[in-house]
Amino acid sequence: MLVTESSREIRTGIPVIEAKAEAIRRT
Repeated sequence: MLVTESSREIRTGIPVIEAKAEAIRRT
């Protein structure tokens, strides 16, 4: 099972997606 990899990608992916969404909305 790749639970650790999945949670790791999700953990590092959520903040990146949120930051991009904020940058696009603020632009």
